[in-house]
Amino acid sequence: MNVTDRFAHYGLCLLVTLFAACDDGAKSSPSDAANTDEVSEVADDLGTDASEVEGCGDGVCADTETSETCAVDCVKALTFVWEPFGDDLTAIPDDFLTVADAALPNGQRLDITLARYPALSRFPTGFREIFDMLSTLDGFGTSAPLWLQFDGFLDQAMIPAPMATIEPGSSIVVGWLEGETFHVVPVRVSRADNRRGLMMRPMVALPAGVRGVALVKRTVLGLQGERTQPNEALSRLLAGNAEGDFAPLQSRYDEALNALIAAGHLGSRDDVAAMTVFTTQSLIEHSRALAARVMAETYPLVLESCSTSGALKSCPFHFESPDLRSDDGHVNVGDSGPLAARLELQGVVYLPEPSPTAGPLPIMLFGHGLGGDRTQARQATQLLRSGWAVVSIDAPSHGLHPQNGGIEPLEIFFHFFGLGVSDVNGLSFDPLAMAGSLYQGTADKLALVEAIGDGLDLDDDGSDDITSEHMSYFGVSLGGIMAPQFLALTDKVEAAVLVAGGGRIIDVVADSDFSEAVKLLLPASLSGTDGELVFLLGQTVVDQSDGASFAHFVTQDRLDGRPGIQMLSAISLGDTVVPNNNSLILARGFGGAHVLPNLLDAGTLPVVKAPLSGNMPDGNTSGFLEIDWTNETGLLGGWELTDHQSIAPCRVGMAAWTHFLDSFRDTGTGEIIDPWATLSLDPPR
Repeated sequence: MNVTDRFAHYGLCLLVTLFAACDDGAKSSPSDAANTDEVSEVADDLGTDASEVEGCGDGVCADTETSETCAVDCVKALTFVWEPFGDDLTAIPDDFLTVADAALPNGQRLDITLARYPALSRFPTGFREIFDMLSTLDGFGTSAPLWLQFDGFLDQAMIPAPMATIEPGSSIVVGWLEGETFHVVPVRVSRADNRRGLMMRPMVALPAGVRGVALVKRTVLGLQGERTQPNEALSRLLAGNAEGDFAPLQSRYDEALNALIAAGHLGSRDDVAAMTVFTTQSLIEHSRALAARVMAETYPLVLESCSTSGALKSCPFHFESPDLRSDDGHVNVGDSGPLAARLELQGVVYLPEPSPTAGPLPIMLFGHGLGGDRTQARQATQLLRSGWAVVSIDAPSHGLHPQNGGIEPLEIFFHFFGLGVSDVNGLSFDPLAMAGSLYQGTADKLALVEAIGDGLDLDDDGSDDITSEHMSYFGVSLGGIMAPQFLALTDKVEAAVLVAGGGRIIDVVADSDFSEAVKLLLPASLSGTDGELVFLLGQTVVDQSDGASFAHFVTQDRLDGRPGIQMLSAISLGDTVVPNNNSLILARGFGGAHVLPNLLDAGTLPVVKAPLSGNMPDGNTSGFLEIDWTNETGLLGGWELTDHQSIAPCRVGMAAWTHFLDSFRDTGTGEIIDPWATLSLDPPR
């Protein structure tokens, strides 16, 4: 069976799961924290406890000590593997992997090419271009994993739990510098596939354009109790006497170490076993410039004849949107001229019939799920009945979007996420094309709100039937994944509900139900740590348009001083299509609170009881809600657990979404309720 046939065969098996509307906690994902990655190799009996042997633990193997009585001193230490000037990639992120480039905002660009690291030529042909793509960036990822490694097996039991990584005594520390102040970021840590390395996934995206630090202390031990230690190059940096190629960043290491010590996250330089300093990419500047170019243009919108079926009125339209992408699907964010190339997009307005009010209805933009299209918005019947006009367009690669390219439905996932399949090279991965899909989707929505203007007269009677006043956004699955960049850049949307969305999108590809289709086609050489490295580097590229990078700018640190958007984000507990961890990185970025029930630990969000409103500093609302049980009949035996497909349209969920958006529309402040209590339901938890 060739590659294409295998894709078709396996795709049919996954059709129901993948193409629907479409934790840090009770349910786990393959990349979960320490408690989900069980140690598969048990160390030998180490004999007498170290505390019972005099002198054990002082770093010297005395004559009275043996590897059995004092492994920490007498078993060979594990050394940090770090050779940024060697022929292979050994750690990332790391500013030793950059070169100066005055043309970019950070004054540098990544230099992780095959020319510099010839050992990377071991990667299959369809994945080597990733290294050239990295050279377009002026910094490292904001949500991408961080990878440090040693020359022996690490003990999983020594890895701290996610929220423990922000405590002063944590053995693993990730954060960023603001002047001399160190800000710690919680990370989910797991061993890399070979168990010699650590993969650290930020639970909240790092800010753009900041100086970051990744550090492992000597308290992390090997599988047989071995100490961990820095290599010679890092030892010199820690001592303040770096030489040769390492000398230029000595001051950066000094600044970081001093800040860590001052913040109480490091006792002394002698405690360090592994460390890199790095700079995150300046993604905001590019996105703001691109949005300004989009909003500087005009986009004609042509209404077509409306039709009515029962209580639903449908009004199709088409409009122009800028074509950002080149033939390879990439977006050149460095361009600065007018956006001359245009696409013609199809859209639809759904309205309740008859209208519940005499005036124009406020607009709710609808973002459909993977494999869906603009007509999926019809499912928002309760929102229609409560007086919203639902407006929807096709996402890139979906429906009648011009960039669909005539692909078959089963290929949508691969096309949108930059994955290619051929009989010659097998699977290929183009993260710039994935980023291009997100950029284009953002541009389409920005063009749409510009085309709508203050409102639309759908029946040509001289008065608007729908209005942009109190505009909201409702995104489901892919519609939630794509939303944050758009919401951060628009000044038209005032409230949003994101259901089963997510950030750090590469993990959705790698860890969800989608991963089975990807693994089927993944070259055998990428089944181990190199496979993890490919996804890490891919996320580094995608972070420039990933939702996790923009979540903070949606509700809190608004661009250009705009008011924060009122936000309700929600998940189905144990979602296997968009894993809970991916949804949670968005929820933490939005900030606010975790509204009960709290069946999983959202980490940085405080847990509160409903109702919740006005909890943000600007008086707006932001909260996160788990929808676990629903009951469509109201009968005692009618309870069902929600999943990725059922959460958005389910009775309990719709009660929450509708109340939040209606309260925002009617009072100016969204309210998050306990939907079970509102419906007089008692879920069987």
